[in-house]
Amino acid sequence: MAVSVRAALPELLDWGRYQVSQDRHEADLILLYSMNPYLGDYLTRDGPDKRPALVDYTILTVIDARTGALLWTDFRRSGYALVARASKNLMHELRLAVEEQAHSSSR
Repeated sequence: MAVSVRAALPELLDWGRYQVSQDRHEADLILLYSMNPYLGDYLTRDGPDKRPALVDYTILTVIDARTGALLWTDFRRSGYALVARASKNLMHELRLAVEEQAHSSSR
C-alpha cells in the first residue's frame, strides 16, 4: 500500500487543513490505507497487519490517534493496477466529507 501514500499525499498537502507528522505520538489523527477493514486495534497491534489480503479494495480509515477509535472510513474497489487512483480519490472524498461537516456545523 506504499503507493497509496505517494498518490494521496499531494492531495492532502494541497488541502492544507492538516500538518503531516511521521510520529504517531505527535498526531491527532492517523490516516490508514489498507486492504483489510480496520479492527479497532491500531494502538494495541504489535507491528503490521498479518491478515492475508487481496488487492481488491483500497480502504482509507481515519483513526483517533489517542483512542484508536474509527472516525471515518470509505473504500474503493480498485484492483492492484488502480490502487494509486483509488487512494487519491479516497483522500478527495475525505476532504469533501470534512468540508461538508464543517459547513453543516457552522449553520
